[in-house]
Amino acid sequence: MRFINLRPDRGTSLLLALLPFVLVVVAYVIGSAERLAENPADKLLPSLSTLAETTIRVAFTADARTGDYMLLTDTLASLERLVSALAIATATAL
Repeated sequence: MRFINLRPDRGTSLLLALLPFVLVVVAYVIGSAERLAENPADKLLPSLSTLAETTIRVAFTADARTGDYMLLTDTLASLERLVSALAIATATAL
């Protein structure tokens, strides 16, 4: 059988599917570490711990001024815009 016709087994298929994502995460961690070594206040590539802390703060902590959850509020506003644009496009097409 030719090499091009070989089918990977289930474990190898899973590994090959995950490989690009793992490589992107590794590249991000390396790039982040290098940038933070030069400038600890760098915001372009924050560390994974900073990303996690910010995600928790934005998603699960109510805003002090409004009392709303920022991630939920922003997501609902984006969905409202998407639905209204889809409705306008559908009405125009009909």
